[in-house]
Amino acid sequence: MMQKIMILLAVLSLILPSVASAKLYKCLNDDGEVVYTDKPCAGQGEELKLPPLPTYTPRPISAPARGSQAAVQRSADYKSLEVVQPVNDKLIVSTSGTVTIAFRIKGPLLSLKGHRFAIVVDGTKLKARGTTNQIRLTDLNPGTHTVQISVVDKEDKKLISSDVISFHMKRQSNVTSPTPGQPVGTTSAVPGTTPGTGNTVPGSSGTVPGGRR
Repeated sequence: MMQKIMILLAVLSLILPSVASAKLYKCLNDDGEVVYTDKPCAGQGEELKLPPLPTYTPRPISAPARGSQAAVQRSADYKSLEVVQPVNDKLIVSTSGTVTIAFRIKGPLLSLKGHRFAIVVDGTKLKARGTTNQIRLTDLNPGTHTVQISVVDKEDKKLISSDVISFHMKRQSNVTSPTPGQPVGTTSAVPGTTPGTGNTVPGSSGTVPGGRR
């Protein structure tokens, strides 16, 4: 179709200049009849003043880059994506190395089109994907970690990504802390007994009277 239009425009470009430069005369022949010709009249007649012919300049058509238009349309569905938890540079204290990553997207997730959330931790893309706005990470090593959230389509192409945020993980032991004022490594004794001697009878020294230790 486009090739036929280009051929037609080329033909018109050759014809229109000759038509525009031609002259038209209104003459009377020998029988007194009015005739129109492109030659000057031999007898009575006049040259007609023709209005200029309208011209049309086609607008150039540029072919879009392959796949770019579809990518722009998919990206236009989402305005922004940001990680809201944890905040950047936050210290996380956990006994199991667990942290919840929460994020906010502007525009509904098009899950029916196969769109999913993907997460990159410390530069490595995890296999886990989902449609909820929270992802829980467990058993993280102590130290600084980076996180970035993306929306990907069913072909695993990124449509939009958040900024990279970092947080610091501190692993805390789950051993119960001692009671304030109590020596570490001892247990609470029964009232009236000496700590560390066991459950002895009140008032006794824990030895047989007159016997040897």
